[in-house]
Amino acid sequence: MNLVQLPLSFVLMVPDWVMPSGGLWPWICVTALAGLGSHYCFARAFALADAALVAPVDFIRLPLTVAIGYLLYDEPTSVFVYVGAAVILMRNFINIRADRTDR
Repeated sequence: MNLVQLPLSFVLMVPDWVMPSGGLWPWICVTALAGLGSHYCFARAFALADAALVAPVDFIRLPLTVAIGYLLYDEPTSVFVYVGAAVILMRNFINIRADRTDR
């Protein structure tokens, strides 16, 4: 995934590129390592467990990201974000319950 995202991101960022200051590079490295770790962990999870169990965890990132952005960074949200988050949460709940009853 990173090999696909890197060239696409490069093409889009070239017109507006600004070199980050020296103090930002450690944070950039931490963010890069966290992203690589996340991809690795999800790939391992999909290899070890059924996708029906792993995928809901991936989808829950949107509501959590919105909540963290709102609470920690005071980012504005709209009703559409909350409706989307509610749909994701309910669908995950339905999938998990259906998976338990199928066994």
